Amino acid sequence: MDARCRHEWRRRHTEAKLTSTGLTRFFDGVCASEEVGVRKPARQFFEAAAELCGMDLRLGGWMVGDNPETDIEGGRAAGLHTMWIAAGRQWPKNVRSPDVVVADVAEATAALSALAL
Repeated sequence: MDARCRHEWRRRHTEAKLTSTGLTRFFDGVCASEEVGVRKPARQFFEAAAELCGMDLRLGGWMVGDNPETDIEGGRAAGLHTMWIAAGRQWPKNVRSPDVVVADVAEATAALSALAL
C-alpha cells in the first residue's frame, strides 16, 4: 500500500469512528499527520488542525483524546483545554492532569454537549 492509500484509509477510518460514536457534530474537520507532515504532540500539528477548521489556535479550544502524552500534553502545550478518555485506565502519576476526565466516548459526548460545543 503506498503512502497516499494509507493516508486516505486513515482519514476514512477516523471519520468513520467519529460518525459511529456520534462525535462528528463536534468537529469542523479531521487533520491527519500525513497531510501536515508532523505528528502530535508537535504544536505545528495543532496549528494545522486549527487552520483546517478555520480557527485560530490562539483563541483556544479542546483536545479530546486517549493518549496522555500526545493528545493531552500536546494539546495543553498548544494552549487547548484537554479532555482525556480514560477507557478503564489510570492517569499516569508524573503527568499533569487533564482539565476533564471521562470514562468513555459516550461520556465525552455528554461532556462536550454540556459545554455547548
